[in-house]
Amino acid sequence: IFVSSTRARNPDYSIKSLSISDSGQELIVDFENLGDVDAPELSVVAIWRGSVLGRAVVKPSKACRIVLPLQKKPLILDGSAAQNQIVARLIWKWMGRVEEREKTLDLGRAGTA
Repeated sequence: IFVSSTRARNPDYSIKSLSISDSGQELIVDFENLGDVDAPELSVVAIWRGSVLGRAVVKPSKACRIVLPLQKKPLILDGSAAQNQIVARLIWKWMGRVEEREKTLDLGRAGTA
């Protein structure tokens, strides 16, 4: 049996900012890895009112920007604030565990890129 240890920190992705493109057809996700190593792949999912708007699987890097094409354009409603939000979720696997981080973008106050 061979046992080893390392001082390298596991991947720890954090969403820095979210914005909608000028056309409204893309979600721009800026993220960074606070760990020392990268996960093999990173999944990004955009959710609006319980529906998946878009998803992508990318090879991550230390600091990155993902432009996620949206399958349908989200509408800005005058209803509750929860209906005017897009949730972006980063998902990755490391050492047999699934990790995730998410951040919410309020469409009523969404920035454009």
